[in-house]
Parts: sequence; C-alpha cells; structure tokens
Amino acid sequence: MMTDTKQQIYDFIKKNKQTSPRQITDFLKISSQAVHRQLKKLIGDKQIVKMGTSPRVYYKIVESVKYKINFEIDQKTQNFYTENYLYINPQGQIIHGDEGFKAWVEINKQTHLIHKLSDEYIQTRQRYNQYFDSKIKMIEASEKFKITFADCQLDFIYYSDFYSLPKFGKTLLGNLVLYAKQAQNIKLIGEVAEHISQSLVKLIKFQKIDAIVWTPHSLPRKIPFLNQIKKNLNLELPEIVFLKAYSGEIPIPQKSLSKLEERIDNAENTIYPKENHFNYKRVLIFDDAVGSGATLQAIAGKLKKINPKVVTVGYAIVGSLKGFEVIKEV
Repeated sequence: MMTDTKQQIYDFIKKNKQTSPRQITDFLKISSQAVHRQLKKLIGDKQIVKMGTSPRVYYKIVESVKYKINFEIDQKTQNFYTENYLYINPQGQIIHGDEGFKAWVEINKQTHLIHKLSDEYIQTRQRYNQYFDSKIKMIEASEKFKITFADCQLDFIYYSDFYSLPKFGKTLLGNLVLYAKQAQNIKLIGEVAEHISQSLVKLIKFQKIDAIVWTPHSLPRKIPFLNQIKKNLNLELPEIVFLKAYSGEIPIPQKSLSKLEERIDNAENTIYPKENHFNYKRVLIFDDAVGSGATLQAIAGKLKKINPKVVTVGYAIVGSLKGFEVIKEV
C-alpha cells in the first residue's frame, strides 16, 4: 500500500504524462531528498520509469503492454519461450517469453501469421540447438575457426549461444549482451553472468582450465562490460593480463572494421601480454562476442609464442552463426 506522499507523486506523474523531479518538488512543496526517496521506491516497484540523464531527467508511468493478438499455447510451448525468448521493444522495455514474441510479431505487423511464425521460430531454435555440446551446454565452434584461419591458434572455441538466428534476429543472450554493453547496465550484466555461470563452470572443469585471459576492451567505458562480468562470476582463476594499446591517435574497435584482414591487423598490433612468461598449461580466453574471431586468434597466438605447448581454449558469450551450415556438411 502506498504512503500518501508516494501516491501523490504517482498521481502527479500519471496526470502529467512526463514529469521532472523539480516539477514534483514545486507541486508538493517538499524537499528534493524526500521526492527522490519516493521516486526510487516507485521505480523499485516498477510503477514508473526514469528517462534521460542528469540534468535532464523525467519520469513516466510504466504502461502495461496490451496485445490484440490471440496466441493460445500449451504449457510446454510457454516453457520453451520462457527459456529461449526475450524481446526489447523500441521504448527499451524488456519483455520475456511468449509475451516478448507477441510484441515482436506486433511490431513487425505480422499478427495474422503469429501461429505460423511461432512454429517456424521453435523449429529454427531447435535446429540450431543441435550444435550444443550436451555435456557442457555450449556450442563447440572449433571447426569453424579452423576454416576461417589457415593457421588457427585456438585449440578449442565455445559459445554460450549464437548472437542471432535467421529471420528472428537476436537471441535471448544476444539481446542481453548488446543492451547491457550499450546501456552499461549493471543489472543486465548481472543477468548475463547468471545465464552463463553454470555452463562456464562445466567448461572450465571439462577442459581442466588453470588460468584465464580477459579480452581487453577496445574503448574506455565508465562500466567496462567484461570487468563487471568478472566480478559477477568470481571464477577464482589465475589471470594472464593482456593490454590494448594503439600506435595511432584513434582507438578502433573491432566491430567498426568490415574486412577480416583489417580485424586481424587490428588485433595483432594492438593487443599485448603484460608479462612474457607463465607456467599454466590450459588457458581460457574470455570474450563477450565473436564476429570474425580475430581477437581470440591473436591472443591465442601470443600465448603460444610465450609457451608453444599451452592449450588455448577460446570462449565467447555469443558468437556468429555464419559458417555453421558449411561445417555441418564437411
């Protein structure tokens, strides 16, 4: 049950559609500290959302998503969507499960095809689920890398999931990684860590990993994604530190380069080990997302220059689907 002040603030925001803290303070004639305490509680209760950044901050009522779609599914199908589907709409709302699928169908103006699209999505997701290793619940992508790189320096490479699927776009993890990085959202980064933690522990045990490399970030951020993931996972593995350094004046992120040759050149000439010796036998190289794989390849190569006998195991939270159809036929 709301307090009087909390209810007054809620009603004022609802009436005015979009409201600043200053407008609320002026209306209620109370301190800004008291207003912000109640705003924080309303956000925690998911009754309002914060928009913008200081000094231009506004609040609005959380509006429930309304669908005109008749989409009746059985419990098994509903569970499948809960496990596999997440949609982030143009307003930035995170919608899970079959409700998210309904939102995606509606935004694409294909409500009349929802049952056909649902069957197609489930078949597509199940088809690509076949690439998962049943022991560790991860995608094994080693053969893909051996095709991409003539002199592949990675002995093994795994993904927790593909970044996106044909026609249906980003996967659940693909969405979480993209928007957690873009928004530098600690809560979303925590969700990513929660999704991958169990299978990652299995991978470390399965591959007998005794050290880890965290891929250095291309660009400085207030909340570096992998640093926060590292805190959440708390893997307690010895770390081999790699640094990112540019000879030019402009830092160039991998994702801005379209050609594989450019990505290889970027990774080879900007990533360096902090130390030139280590005694570990099996090293995990951790990245957030893999497009070409040039960064993992470069780090693995530099590790093998220090110790040619080291086993390098690459891991990415999400990776590109490209090439897997070819691999299956080889």
